[in-house]
Amino acid sequence: TSPNVALFWCRVLMAGAIFTPFFYLHHLNVALLHSYKKHELLKRIIRIGYLLALVFLVWDFTPYFVASVEAKSIFKYWPTPGVLFAPFLTIWSLYALYTLFLLFDFYRHETDQDLRARTRLIMVGSILAWFGSGFNNYPLWYGVNILPWGNALMTVYIVMVGYAIFKYNWLDIEVIIKKTLVFTGLLASTFAILILPTLLIQEYILRSASITARMTGLAIS
Repeated sequence: TSPNVALFWCRVLMAGAIFTPFFYLHHLNVALLHSYKKHELLKRIIRIGYLLALVFLVWDFTPYFVASVEAKSIFKYWPTPGVLFAPFLTIWSLYALYTLFLLFDFYRHETDQDLRARTRLIMVGSILAWFGSGFNNYPLWYGVNILPWGNALMTVYIVMVGYAIFKYNWLDIEVIIKKTLVFTGLLASTFAILILPTLLIQEYILRSASITARMTGLAIS
């Protein structure tokens, strides 16, 4: 509704986007690449990435990161980068590309066919997500008239990863589902034993009070 509101929410959104490649690399290291030959090196790279992300997060709500918003292409308010945004975008892109390289290298050296098939799904989905939904958002920051239509490809990534999770039991999804069901059952039992009787008693008291009030009113009238 106004430049100030648009600028504020752009910076809020960037606070999440800053961490994307670092979270993703950490996730893959834990969930897929834990037996990879570069495991210790990956840990150090992830730590450095988090440190850099925190530094950029500190500057996020200043004009040095997102300078302003202005009309660009079909958008009434679109962000304009500050002086620190180019270094951030360079590091952000290198981490994203490094993650894709690790996926490809892992896939190339893996011999287990199920693991190769699972990795292929994740790798193709990740390529679509990064080049469609990730990098596609930033050309317009610098005045290049490329609209972020590629964000729709994030849906394809989610579907492909979801298929990999359920088809190949990635992330021990069966264990997660069983634990979730147990937790849900315990929560429902607790609600039924403790909270539901309280609500029923409260409802009974309120109704009784309402009936009493109406009867008193009739008696007075």
